[in-house]
Amino acid sequence: MAPVYGQQARQLLAFQTDFTSAFNATAMRPFRFISDSTSVAAAWEPDPVIGGALQNDFDTPTLQQNMDMVEGQLIVPVCARQIGDLLRLLLGNPTKSGTTTITHTFLSGKDNAAMRFGSLERRITATGHRRISGYALRSMQMSFEKGNGNQQVTFGTAGRSEAEVATAATTPAAERTYTPLLR
Repeated sequence: MAPVYGQQARQLLAFQTDFTSAFNATAMRPFRFISDSTSVAAAWEPDPVIGGALQNDFDTPTLQQNMDMVEGQLIVPVCARQIGDLLRLLLGNPTKSGTTTITHTFLSGKDNAAMRFGSLERRITATGHRRISGYALRSMQMSFEKGNGNQQVTFGTAGRSEAEVATAATTPAAERTYTPLLR
């Protein structure tokens, strides 16, 4: 199957109670994104052990494979409704106040920052999906500027594991209303 691009691409996010726990498939919620490079990779690097059977100082030393790392960058439009789930994943649960006008306040600067984990599911073909477990956001970068299009935020991502799954999460939650902030 060919990869899914453009408007056919889809990602879903669900929260986990801790780093290794299972997620609730019916709690997975779709969200819109611009790009996501999060994937598993294991780099190769020279083995630092000296004394091998090299003939001269110019030969490439033996390479060893590093452990699998799941990491990348997620770029999303700043949406007044959908960004909250990602901020919750990065900063922990907010304090909610108000009834007519609802305000969510995220606290930072505590001695122990609240670390949240989730599961991310990405549709890669019409019938193939990849699921990242232990999904976390490590950093956030925003730049508000005048221009065309939507405001964007870039998150640094990491995960515990990535696996291909044959079937998508069943009956995910509805997508939050898409309300982007224009530049």
